[in-house]
Amino acid sequence: MGLADLSGKPGLLYQTSLPQQLNFSLGTDYTGASWSSAAAISSQTASREPHSLALVDGCPAAAYQRQVVIGRYAIFYRRASDAAGTSWGSEETVVNVSSYANGSAGIHLLQLHGMLALATQQDNSGHLYFFRSDPANPGTWLSTGVDGISRTGNYPAWALLGGRPTIASQYNGGDAVVLRRADDVLGDTWPTDPQVVDDGAAAGKDIGYHTQLVVINGTPVIAYYNETDSKLRVASLIEQ
Repeated sequence: MGLADLSGKPGLLYQTSLPQQLNFSLGTDYTGASWSSAAAISSQTASREPHSLALVDGCPAAAYQRQVVIGRYAIFYRRASDAAGTSWGSEETVVNVSSYANGSAGIHLLQLHGMLALATQQDNSGHLYFFRSDPANPGTWLSTGVDGISRTGNYPAWALLGGRPTIASQYNGGDAVVLRRADDVLGDTWPTDPQVVDDGAAAGKDIGYHTQLVVINGTPVIAYYNETDSKLRVASLIEQ
């Protein structure tokens, strides 16, 4: 699922199996006690997790993965034409990928200094990539490899920290939880070595699932699930 604050109302992006499609609903008030009728975002077959929901220029927007032909998938972006999300614009292709494994463990969409950006996997090895829209070429996305180590793109979540994109993710398939902060405000270059948030020693590895990142009063706070001890953990950076 994808959940976002849409101008004081909860917005929800979710998948159904019958029919197999991706839907959007908006709460009628801040409590979420009742919801609007579902709007189909992607009604074609094989719309799959993961997906992400964000508020973009006053309207809900979604990033998601679906099959384009048998055995091949792509990550798409689509924005609603109105604040309620009752009608939606056309799809933009962010990146074509070679199998469902690509991006299967997380897509996170946010705005970046007036542009769009998302963190996800791009290839079968699980490498972490950062994509942003190209203002000079509408509908085109630019990609930057964040980490060349295998299986570091699982469960990425990103936020702006001091104006720079910062990504928290699982590392090497569950060995650790790490934090990476871009060297520039656009996320075009990244440091070689990530900052280790949790080295997995206390939990016996297999950590960092369903990672979430928020910045509170200038401090990054990360929540994640550990498979080994079945615990939800929260970590914050004491010094920057």
